[in-house]
Amino acid sequence: MKNTILIKIAFRNIFRNTRRTIITCTAVLISVSAVVFLESYFGGVMGDIVEDTIKSTGHIKLQHPEYKLKQRMLSLNVPVENYVDIIELLKKNKEIKLATGRIKFGSIININDKNETGLGMGIVPDDEREILNLQNSLIKGQYFTGKDDETIVGREIVSSLNLDIGDTITVIVSTAYNSLNAANLRIIGICDLLNYNMNKIFYMPLNKAQDLLDMYDRVTEILVFTDDYKKTDEVINIIKTIPEISENYVLLNWLQAGSLETYYPLVQVMIIVFEIIFLLLAVLVIVNTILMSVFERTWEIGIINAVGMKGRQILMSLLFEALMIGIIGSIVGILVGSGFGYLLEVKGITIGKAVEGYPIPIRQVIYGDLTWLIVIRSFLMGLFASVLAAFLPALKASRMEPAEALRVQ
Repeated sequence: MKNTILIKIAFRNIFRNTRRTIITCTAVLISVSAVVFLESYFGGVMGDIVEDTIKSTGHIKLQHPEYKLKQRMLSLNVPVENYVDIIELLKKNKEIKLATGRIKFGSIININDKNETGLGMGIVPDDEREILNLQNSLIKGQYFTGKDDETIVGREIVSSLNLDIGDTITVIVSTAYNSLNAANLRIIGICDLLNYNMNKIFYMPLNKAQDLLDMYDRVTEILVFTDDYKKTDEVINIIKTIPEISENYVLLNWLQAGSLETYYPLVQVMIIVFEIIFLLLAVLVIVNTILMSVFERTWEIGIINAVGMKGRQILMSLLFEALMIGIIGSIVGILVGSGFGYLLEVKGITIGKAVEGYPIPIRQVIYGDLTWLIVIRSFLMGLFASVLAAFLPALKASRMEPAEALRVQ
């Protein structure tokens, strides 16, 4: 019997009990739409986490061997010496797109007798246009114009101290020689990087920070960016051949430098677990539905078996039926899930300060990342779940003896 006839039989059967078909399609729909939405959500979360981590660490971070042990204290006593010369050495590698120095330091911010502890970051403004992208994150004011006394302040600091453009803050710091120093900085910009921790930072020109902290020609870290982050380990191995670097400093890739080395695999496992849960939901409902279909049609299966339809053809007919239900449910599920995924991508979900204190950089507003790969993979998952769930009940039906089946009314 030709497959076209089997397909016609399967197509007819899905409309014989519309309620059962609707239940099965709904199970597939819910599972597929949930997977599309969740993958879009987690894809957006992970994409933002990786992006913000790389903003903080670069693809490669170069630092003193002891700095990682003291970075919680923002120590200035284990710097990268002669950082300009180091950067010139790095730039000789054609795989390196950009290398820039930073200084991170703790401070007390004072204005109008109000004090707030804050994290300062000395940056090279021209380099950071491509990294932090502060110029496109400004909610008020402007980017650095070249004057030493300028600062761009994160939204959380502005909120806690009630600051505004044009205000002058006094920054009190402990220098590299453990003496106190202070500087007056004029706020020229207020930024919102959508990340609570990054919005607790004020940014200033690196040369001004070096003067303030007694860090002449020294930085706490050098960030290195490659043309492709997948080449990170390859570039690290090349940099290690430079004695001036390998003998004095350590090189960390973006996973090692941040907090992702532990948490990134956990989030990936969590995504897989959610997918398996919804896959099992679809499989269980479809198994139940196909079993009911087999029991209800046992006598009919006996008849068609008795008149010459082979077991393999019965199996194929039931699998075609499950495949059709899977196609219908998966298509509708993709439409529903993609609709919610698109809204998430455009509107986002505001989490606010709920992410305060997290060890990984989660943004206060999360946007989805809906891709064709997610859509195609979810569709195939729906089809796979439908056929997989139907296989054992269909196999059972195909092995029935005609005489046994005909006894059932």
